[in-house]
Amino acid sequence: MLKRKEDIDYIAQLVSASPELKKQNYSTPLFNNQLISNYCVTTGSTVFYKESLLDNVTTSVWSQMKFPSEKWRISVFLSYLKKFQNRFLIKDSNDNYYSIDHGALLEDLTKIDDSDMLKVLNRSINILNEKHQISDVFHLRFNALIEADKNSKNDYFSNFSGFLAGNYLCSELLSSAEDRNACSKAVSWIVSTSTPTEKQIVFHNLWKRLVSDPKVIEIYSKIAIKVLTRIQQKNVNNAFWFDDIYSEFVNGGFSQETSNQMTWDTIALLSSGGGNTYRKLAVLGVGNIYIEHILFILSNGPLVLDTITQNKNISKLYSYPQEVNISCDTGKPYVFWSSAYFSRELKKASYTNLQAASASYSVQKIYQFGFNDGGRDSSLPFKVAQFDNYNNRIRQDLIMASIGSYYGVFPELNISNQEFEKIFRNLFSNSEGIQLNPIEDAVTIKNPVAALQKYKKWSKLFAPNSSFSILKEKVD
Repeated sequence: MLKRKEDIDYIAQLVSASPELKKQNYSTPLFNNQLISNYCVTTGSTVFYKESLLDNVTTSVWSQMKFPSEKWRISVFLSYLKKFQNRFLIKDSNDNYYSIDHGALLEDLTKIDDSDMLKVLNRSINILNEKHQISDVFHLRFNALIEADKNSKNDYFSNFSGFLAGNYLCSELLSSAEDRNACSKAVSWIVSTSTPTEKQIVFHNLWKRLVSDPKVIEIYSKIAIKVLTRIQQKNVNNAFWFDDIYSEFVNGGFSQETSNQMTWDTIALLSSGGGNTYRKLAVLGVGNIYIEHILFILSNGPLVLDTITQNKNISKLYSYPQEVNISCDTGKPYVFWSSAYFSRELKKASYTNLQAASASYSVQKIYQFGFNDGGRDSSLPFKVAQFDNYNNRIRQDLIMASIGSYYGVFPELNISNQEFEKIFRNLFSNSEGIQLNPIEDAVTIKNPVAALQKYKKWSKLFAPNSSFSILKEKVD
């Protein structure tokens, strides 16, 4: 499978399959002799296969980049870059860099070669090297719109539901009443902070502080050039996303302490929308092609580098910290980093390591259990086979989130290949089958008693605390 994913004919089959085939469910148990990297390619292929059924309006780079193929991700990445470049060159061009349909991407895939790749990457590098003055009018309008969007948010319901859910979920991970109470309050804060507005914006303060600062945008352009150069040269040896961002802030004159915080804040911002983060400016009503171009590269380039890393048989993926050996490329490093960011912020707010990690992971359980958007359907796990690939992707997200939750409070945490494999296989092996219900309703917090009963059934199916328990034993 690791070789087949680079076959253009195979990719074409995935994209061009009939809707009837794509609507089918596909189940993949994890076998003892199976490489985890290979297993994640199989499940990732299915997710991409099914999501390529989406129409052009909802299709986005966020879903398209989930397929862990170097050839495919580079081609998709270049297709979007060319749209950006056309808009830079032809101001009134109608090229849409927010969404490209799969048919056009597949056509580009059959045409691209190494020479074309270098030309496209060089054009973007040249654009980034030019001095682009961002007007004061943009900054004033951006700050006003981000503040207005922030003020449109009503946190009462998310605070209440977060605390209510946190009470139960924290009790699964913590024994003392003091720890459980602190964890519940922390869960309420995370749920409130991470609940988006109608425009799907979170982390308003980070947007305002980072994107409004010309010095930061200048540093971001240099990071983007570094990412493009790494793709161009396929230079991924001892290369990591966090380190590349951090070093540019240091080179930009920030202290090591400030650079470290700015790196965490930057990754949190990029994780807030995954590959679609660059689209948030347009959603706010203040699109800026230069900044969008940079944000697109910063959030999607690392996924290209992950596939290059994996094809070179390097055990550590670019998108994750160098201390952690993660061989499963889900195309969603933001699951790890958002969990790490929240637990780190809680630790800074004087929560204990265990309280912070438990709260961050509990929120991820809420999300995986009850979220109904972005291709997610909370009723589906109760309707499909135990190891349906929809369920397997949830398991993979839970594993990444558990490791991230601990990494945020233990940045010195080292996870070897063997330890990652143990964590991964343990969660899968603890999964139990449940009685399926083809007419199961989606989760709703408006009925907390029914939601709790449904969660108990879900917990049996996913064994979400098994990965967290191994990490807890490791750091004790």
